[in-house]
Amino acid sequence: MPPEFDFEFNKLHDSVHKTIGLSKLEVKIIDSRSFQRLRNIRQLSLTHYAFPGADYSRFAHSLGTCHLAGKLFDAVYKNPTKRQLKLKQEIRLAGLLHDIGHYPFSHTTEDAVKLYCKNNPSSMSGLVEKGEQPADESFTVPGYLDHENIGSKILHNIFRWDIWVLQLLLEVVFGIA
Repeated sequence: MPPEFDFEFNKLHDSVHKTIGLSKLEVKIIDSRSFQRLRNIRQLSLTHYAFPGADYSRFAHSLGTCHLAGKLFDAVYKNPTKRQLKLKQEIRLAGLLHDIGHYPFSHTTEDAVKLYCKNNPSSMSGLVEKGEQPADESFTVPGYLDHENIGSKILHNIFRWDIWVLQLLLEVVFGIA
């Protein structure tokens, strides 16, 4: 197996999935500040107040999703080609990064944030980028506070500032040296 597709480059021990193997690229992304912040964001938001055992972070959830995405791939492809291994890395990265844009209580507070932005558009001026408009009725959450939009900006920043990660991503996923 090519070294860039060594999904056992590093291992983590998880209470749900036991041992989770990770590629070099996945480890580099996990080590980023943007990903590490998910340790402090609860997957189940405020549920832990009623159910103290419901204390699962988006960090652990994202690792588990990456792991299960790889397991699903392995169930479909028994002897993958190099091209299929690239696909496996893409699928695992999608699982790993699918929640990267969440902020604390993001789903819980979406309606409150929308109402606040609608009623106080000038107070959100620091969050609005040039050319964007504050929230209106067509948004569930203002575009600049939607976790999917935030996720794409975080990914842009991870890859813009860390040329090593960008280079590895281009090589492994897209085959560009």
